[in-house]
Amino acid sequence: MKPYIIFSDLDGTLTNTSGDISEQTKSTIKSVLDQGHTFYICTGRMIQSALEVAQSIDSRIGVIGSNGGVIKQDNNLVMNEMTEDTIYPLIDMSFKYNVPLLLFGLDTIIYTLNPPKFFTDDAAKRTSSSNRSHVLELSSVNYPEILDKTRIANAIFITEDLDLQAIIRETLIKTDHYQISSSNFNNIEVTPKETSKGLAIKKVVKLLDFDMSRTVAFGDGNNDIEMLKVAHHGVAMGNATEELKSVAGYFADHTDNQGFSTYLTKFLNSK
Repeated sequence: MKPYIIFSDLDGTLTNTSGDISEQTKSTIKSVLDQGHTFYICTGRMIQSALEVAQSIDSRIGVIGSNGGVIKQDNNLVMNEMTEDTIYPLIDMSFKYNVPLLLFGLDTIIYTLNPPKFFTDDAAKRTSSSNRSHVLELSSVNYPEILDKTRIANAIFITEDLDLQAIIRETLIKTDHYQISSSNFNNIEVTPKETSKGLAIKKVVKLLDFDMSRTVAFGDGNNDIEMLKVAHHGVAMGNATEELKSVAGYFADHTDNQGFSTYLTKFLNSK
């Protein structure tokens, strides 16, 4: 069989609702790699966290982090970083609307205000387990000094206030400087204009000299929309958002029912 290149979201796709990756999922990924296929984790998590997850499964796994903002290429990290001109307006909006903002570097999270507990728990997952001390608070006074020392790949606004979300989204869209997505109803994920999971997939496919007809992608959130649109075979999980399901051509079972493993195994066995 001519090999496929498979891209998968991490949280809610490879992980179950408890945040764990099952032994069946790990075994499936190893089997896919043993068959000669290529496998990439493609996640909104910062790259260091994603790399640790990948290494815990199989060192052959490729990694795309920060919603396409960082790609592990051989032994190098290729980063499409945000500039001061794109970061500072986000910080200004955070303080203006009193909405927490998280900025993600390679192994560091910088935050404004006080993110709610549901998100600080999630942020702990997004950091490297060996670098959890790399979480810095940003004030309206110290942010030039802190940002001068940290390269930023992506950002997330956190609020359940839909009216505030609408205001922030509209402001960001008007600037035409950002790519906007969401992995949950309570966040707005922001990357540089030419950055997304979908664009990252195109870069990797070109770099590795694959044909787009051999691409498969799995996801569950709205930040996976571009990824599933780009891939030749886009699969939405059973627990995916309705928006993602509307653009997917194929559907797996819920992540708690081994949806990823079952679908991918049947797909490859049918070829």
